[in-house]
Amino acid sequence: MAKSKCKLCRFPRDLRNSHAIPNAYFKFIFRQGDGKGVLVNTEEGIPVIPCADSWASYQLCDDCERKLNSKYEDYLHKVLTNRGQCTVSQTDEGVLFENLDTKRVKMCLLSILWRCSVSNVEAYKNIKLPDSLSEKLRVSLNSGIEFKDKHLYIDCRRLTDLSGYIDKAKLRSLIIQPHHITYDEGAKAWVFVFLGYYFEFFYNIKTTTPKAKSSFLGYNRNSFLFHYLDIMKIPEFVHMGVAAIDKYEKGQVKL
Repeated sequence: MAKSKCKLCRFPRDLRNSHAIPNAYFKFIFRQGDGKGVLVNTEEGIPVIPCADSWASYQLCDDCERKLNSKYEDYLHKVLTNRGQCTVSQTDEGVLFENLDTKRVKMCLLSILWRCSVSNVEAYKNIKLPDSLSEKLRVSLNSGIEFKDKHLYIDCRRLTDLSGYIDKAKLRSLIIQPHHITYDEGAKAWVFVFLGYYFEFFYNIKTTTPKAKSSFLGYNRNSFLFHYLDIMKIPEFVHMGVAAIDKYEKGQVKL
């Protein structure tokens, strides 16, 4: 039987059941819930249930899996869990990371975006990249050469709850299905939420001024300010919360 081709190197290999959003973030959630998380599907009539699905699919060969993990995933995980070599400080506007390799963080996040886009997992169905962009990312991730595209920008924010109802641990235990946004001014973005952070990958954005660019990841090579974002400002989270309350009132919570 012919072997499937690895999505990254494109050689026929035995593939690993691998994760686009790193498995470590799902494991963090499952540890909080005795081995399972809580799945809230906003569709009518579908109950809230316990779930241990970590959105994995057979994508990469062992060599490519190890390469992406060692180059990108491990570094990003250390940064987001404050276990790296960064200097982290709280400000009125957000969390400032200094002594940070922002170019590497950018590649870490782009590896997640690309892996989601080539996955057949239902949860990633909204992440569809143009073929040309997908191929540029694949070549960059496979070769280790820095990805450069003046039309793609990444904004990163630290989640908070100004109401004080949701504590930091619960915010870090939240993964929202990646989705796509089109803004009124025409800009478009793919959006991810995990481990207490909010990530937007902008494309078709018209701003080109240095001041505007300075707010995106990678402009400063050694530091980045994760501005605070109130969780209640995320429409998808509010919609999920309203759906969960409605399902509870209808007896559709099966935990």
